[in-house]
Amino acid sequence: MDVSRLFRYTGLFFVTCAAIVAAYIFFIFVWQYKEYSVIRTKGSFEPQYLSIRRGDIVVFSSSQDVPFWPASNNHPIHEIYPAFDPRKPVGPHETWQFRFWNVGMWKYHDHLFGPIRGTITVLP
Repeated sequence: MDVSRLFRYTGLFFVTCAAIVAAYIFFIFVWQYKEYSVIRTKGSFEPQYLSIRRGDIVVFSSSQDVPFWPASNNHPIHEIYPAFDPRKPVGPHETWQFRFWNVGMWKYHDHLFGPIRGTITVLP
């Protein structure tokens, strides 16, 4: 076997290995996570109760023409899961998304109208 053919096969082997590793990383860290939608309606978050897995993303939006502010309890200081807080109102035609890494039951509210509440349960 000549040296150029050996280098060609070695290069092909390493390219194939790199593609397999890249596909594995994509599957483990990106593809397996799901995205869920929670909509702020006139009187509630829909769905009001949501179960997801660790690492999933929840996208918050509104069906109303007013801003909203989804944030973790306790109202008004959001201390139970401080990262779960956009730290400002979300406009009526905007979205805010949050990737949940902490396992547990996370109660939240609309900071602009405290009585509107929801719960997101994050499973391992």
